[in-house]
Amino acid sequence: MTAATAWELDREHEEFRASVRAFVDRHVRPVVDESVWDDPERYRSSYFTRFPGYYCTNDEAVLDADGHLWVLGRADDVINVAAHRISTLEIEAIATAHPQVAEAAVVGVADPTKGTVPVAFLTLLDGADPGTVRQEVNHDVSSQLGGYARLGAVYLTAALPKTRTGKTMRRLPRDVVEHGGPRGDTSAMEDTAGLQAVQRAVAADTAPGA
Repeated sequence: MTAATAWELDREHEEFRASVRAFVDRHVRPVVDESVWDDPERYRSSYFTRFPGYYCTNDEAVLDADGHLWVLGRADDVINVAAHRISTLEIEAIATAHPQVAEAAVVGVADPTKGTVPVAFLTLLDGADPGTVRQEVNHDVSSQLGGYARLGAVYLTAALPKTRTGKTMRRLPRDVVEHGGPRGDTSAMEDTAGLQAVQRAVAADTAPGA
């Protein structure tokens, strides 16, 4: 993948703004799967329809002034908050730096004013003070990244939904906040305990008097 490739696509597809671009490649490398088992149409539609003739990695990248291409991460891990591009991984790093936070997952949810706002799901260590952690994590995110990155909500959950390989399924907490439950395939989920914990956390936070 060359920087020129990214900029050719930028000229052809005006959806890219500021310095963030989709990370694509002209050629499918030998290490890339050639299909999806028993569903070749899904493979084609997922990776080759957005930019015909190119393989879309679903990553995002920035080209700096020196011509170096910096991959930011997965496209669904970068959110647009009031015209600011924020990596949810940055916010997660700040949250997990708190001495009483065991694990964190940050997702972007729809907001009528900002377009998207980040919300955090935190799993706390034993003995942690929930109110203090909420306040301090909110403060840390705002002070380190700026006021535009202020968390829209902080949900305290006993667990997070994960795949069998241990990867957090961040789209599921987002679905719970926006739709009340999961949308799409959940077959990769290890078990339902993490999803149920997230649903309880969101319900408790939005209940009258919460």
